[in-house]
Amino acid sequence: LELAQLYRQAGDTQRAETIVQGLLDHLPNDRNALARIARVLPKGSGHIDQALDLWRRIAERDPSAPSPLVQRAYLLEGARRAEEAESEYRRALKLAPMDAMALTGLARLLFKQARWNVAVTLYETLHRVNPQRGDALLGLGRCLEELDRDDEALAAYRKVLEIEPNNVNA
Repeated sequence: LELAQLYRQAGDTQRAETIVQGLLDHLPNDRNALARIARVLPKGSGHIDQALDLWRRIAERDPSAPSPLVQRAYLLEGARRAEEAESEYRRALKLAPMDAMALTGLARLLFKQARWNVAVTLYETLHRVNPQRGDALLGLGRCLEELDRDDEALAAYRKVLEIEPNNVNA
């Protein structure tokens, strides 16, 4: 796997893909190996289906884990397949309603889609899960600002500055 990564970094994608395919053939159901392989796959539309399939297989190995679903959502979001990404985030949240990665990802996606009312709820939940996360409060403030709830947005930004006094975004 490390050799495949080195080949990819050196620009020899053919050798890297040959190694990855060999690993897939020999370790078709090893969760840890699949996760590492998925991270090494080349980025780009030509390989997204392969990466999605790997994360699906990882999810099947541990049906209670939200992380593989979130990884699929990240890939789908990067491929501009927002509806599918949202679906994966929601599946992850059904498994683990307080999963920070899923909450953050879905809130960010919904913010980009100008669905601020729903994103507000997710950022509030994320803040309850971890009150020290400045990014949750910052996202909440941005949503509130978009919803013309300026006093609440200012309060959220002030809380960010209490936690992170040097946060220039707040």
